[in-house]
Amino acid sequence: MKSPCVLKMTILVIFLLFRGSHGGFQSPDPVALSRALFGSPCDCGGGTFTVRPATYTQEVDCGEKTAYLAYRHSITGVSKPKWECVRKPRVIPPNGGQPGPCPSDCNYLEALHSTCYSSTQQCSGSSGTVYLTTIQEREYGGSTGGDWAHITSQGLRGSTNKYAQASCRKENIGKNVCWPLHAPVHISDGGGPTDQIREHEIEASLKNTVNIHYHQLASSEDPTDTMEEGLQFSKLVHPESRCSRWWRNIKDKK
Repeated sequence: MKSPCVLKMTILVIFLLFRGSHGGFQSPDPVALSRALFGSPCDCGGGTFTVRPATYTQEVDCGEKTAYLAYRHSITGVSKPKWECVRKPRVIPPNGGQPGPCPSDCNYLEALHSTCYSSTQQCSGSSGTVYLTTIQEREYGGSTGGDWAHITSQGLRGSTNKYAQASCRKENIGKNVCWPLHAPVHISDGGGPTDQIREHEIEASLKNTVNIHYHQLASSEDPTDTMEEGLQFSKLVHPESRCSRWWRNIKDKK
């Protein structure tokens, strides 16, 4: 008959050495499935346009353009989705590397969707804050978390979280508008300059993140080491438990 301490330590060792497993059939690769059904996003099989489609289910960053898996409503129902592309606005570099003053009649906004203008450049406000500025060309109602989050051209596995899409108010068409380089964290400009700045800063931050290492309790290969580590764990919970004293006696006899 094994002592209670032996049973407890055996259970602890089994727990520490346990490796999870998954069974059953694997789900289909969403990227491969989407390509088989609708083609490659960045090939723009549905054409290239100046404005984003009114209805779509996915968006993919293709570098200089954004692809939308768009569909149309008709009398007979809904058309087969196609990848329609919209070119991103051109960012004009500042003269001499320094942004000029913002237009005196600029309407300052929280954010502006990238499909509402063709080009933009940086400008400096009266307080020295740098903004983006352009003449707004189109309107867009925006959305409150109704569009899929920004997804890279590497695949369609993006987060299921949803961003609110920046709007472009009708009364600002033909007027100078200015908005910050950084949009609020919950707002996307549809893959335009503020989204690109956010993505660049996130990538830079991840490169500076300390590498994650498994704790030795979970990575030890030697069963004896695992037993010793289990004891140390047990001592953290019950410093003077009978099992702790039992294991010390065994070690002293070696």
